[in-house]
Amino acid sequence: MVKVASNEVVVGEEKISQCVVEISSGVVTNYYHFEEEQPNTLWLGGIIIVRKDKKGILRAYKNGNKIQ
Repeated sequence: MVKVASNEVVVGEEKISQCVVEISSGVVTNYYHFEEEQPNTLWLGGIIIVRKDKKGILRAYKNGNKIQ
């Protein structure tokens, strides 16, 4: 599992500031707001988009590229 963080995560109509996204084998398993630095988390900054792919699986994207 990898944890990435950014200034904002967009999930549908919801926008979450200061957010961590947990990803396992390319699949988003969790996302949540944070207030303090998170251990073992890669800071990507900017905006991460979380959306379902064609099979209905949640994926995370940064600048149009899927986060693995």
